[in-house]
Amino acid sequence: MAPEAEGSSNHAIARLADSGEDAMRTLLAFPLRMFAGAFGIFEDLLRTAADAVEGDPIDDRVVDLERRMDSLEGRATGRRKDSGATSAARTRTPTGADIAAEQRGT
Repeated sequence: MAPEAEGSSNHAIARLADSGEDAMRTLLAFPLRMFAGAFGIFEDLLRTAADAVEGDPIDDRVVDLERRMDSLEGRATGRRKDSGATSAARTRTPTGADIAAEQRGT
């Protein structure tokens, strides 16, 4: 009966070891599941916040108005420089008297 008792004790030890391994897996997996769940909730919150910010028409209008202001400011500063160059060219525009003098040859 000693061999049977030894075999059943080995079987009991193997079952105990297996249940210990299962318990360790469960204990270690629990924090990982908690972390994954918390991360999923956090991801959902971020997606909700991004959707709320992304779909705001006021932000689009503000960006459009800023772009229009920049283009208008660029035109205003560009005209001042160009207007000086064109006014210098206009000061030497021939008049009717100048054209008549050229036609006479003087």
